[in-house]
Amino acid sequence: MNETEITELFENLIFERQAELQLEVGRRPTAHMDYDKIYVPREVLKEQKAWVEGWLLHEIEHRTSIPGNLERQLLWEYIALDEGVPRPARLVHFFSDMLIDRKILSRAPTRYMKYLQNRDLSLRYLTDGQRQLYRQILDLYSNEQAEAERKTHEVYQAMFSGAIELETRLRKFSKILRTDFVEAADSWPDLTFPIGLSFQQRDRLIRSLLYLGATPAGVEDFFSKIHARMSQAEKRQILAATRKLYLYNLLQTISPILRAFRTADYPVMEIWNPGDHPSELSIVDTYRIYGILIPGVFAIKRRELVSGKRAKSVSVLMDCSASTGLSMSIGREREAAFGLVEAAKERNDMISFVPFSTSVLYDDTVFFSKDYEGIQDAIVRVEPSGYTNVTPPLSLALKAAEMAGRQTTFIMTDGGMWDSEQALGMLNRLTEFGKVVFFIFGAGVSGMQKEAKEFIRGVNVYECDPKETIMEEALKEYLG
Repeated sequence: MNETEITELFENLIFERQAELQLEVGRRPTAHMDYDKIYVPREVLKEQKAWVEGWLLHEIEHRTSIPGNLERQLLWEYIALDEGVPRPARLVHFFSDMLIDRKILSRAPTRYMKYLQNRDLSLRYLTDGQRQLYRQILDLYSNEQAEAERKTHEVYQAMFSGAIELETRLRKFSKILRTDFVEAADSWPDLTFPIGLSFQQRDRLIRSLLYLGATPAGVEDFFSKIHARMSQAEKRQILAATRKLYLYNLLQTISPILRAFRTADYPVMEIWNPGDHPSELSIVDTYRIYGILIPGVFAIKRRELVSGKRAKSVSVLMDCSASTGLSMSIGREREAAFGLVEAAKERNDMISFVPFSTSVLYDDTVFFSKDYEGIQDAIVRVEPSGYTNVTPPLSLALKAAEMAGRQTTFIMTDGGMWDSEQALGMLNRLTEFGKVVFFIFGAGVSGMQKEAKEFIRGVNVYECDPKETIMEEALKEYLG
């Protein structure tokens, strides 16, 4: 074959399969595919057309069907990694190969048989490490050893028995071959095609991962293991989106608290009459309840149940020092902060979000605002770094309290107060404006708890375990 012939063959195949792919024939010694292009070594042109056609069919099927797209490739890699496979991309590729072989054989056995009958030729265009792995795995299909025969049966059952989803099959497949991949892990590299996801692909991937029970910490660990294939910017964007959706889902589990608040502590509804101030008329609630607005008859007036007593502002001070990442307390802080913003939204309260470490992280600080979604975006965006210095954020919280007149202040940290005397003075002043609540994790508990309890009245201190959520406790403190 020459380059023109293989290009024509390729174009006919992608037209047949409705695939959007490119072909590149070059001097690369190995063949591979990313999700845009198939790379063919020039040496392949020496092979018979029937074999080349089968090989191209196989590679195109990766793009059109199995895995079919990049987000599914990553989802499958996550499953394999979750089952303890050290090179998940390799296992996913072999899993996909088996499904593809069976699928194409059922659809076009004559066109594909030449390729399957000459696997050694296929292996020729792999790297040494790839070749070694594939020979190890393909040996499972020889009947030379009882162990190989047993695994062959197990693999077949996992792959092709029953109408179960592919993700479930992959888990079974990973468990069976995990040991083989662990033993071979040092002798071959992982797949290295670059990762670049569209917004829609990111969304589908995140929702699929959370559906499988992944946590933001688990997703972060996964992306750290494929770091070389993903840009830092893309990694940060995906993690932030994952955290946000996860936290929205978590909010649903504590929604009874918010519902109870709406019925017990929210504004009282009365009839709005002509002569009442126009700002007291709630058009939304009127139409929600009555479907029509008639002043004095069908019109809702809203009045505060505890007007003048409840705080109109909340400040959330969130420790983002490096140690919060190591202890995993940063995740619990995000949960509590996210829930508090949602509660502030329900109350229409002003809110200040102040992330801090060595100093205040001003790029993500939102001060005295009702931009609730913007604050939630900042909460999921912050990353651990630096040390713990609580005085700068306390200064901002005090400023917000002075502006609001009444304020509930939340401080979440895993470290002690390096500048205790100054910090304690600020805390004393904050108690004059309303409730002050400490959530303290890990090493910082004993020292800070003692200082807070001995020197400050009106401060509620929680000793927290990073393994347990504090969202519910934070909401109860805020909602009263």
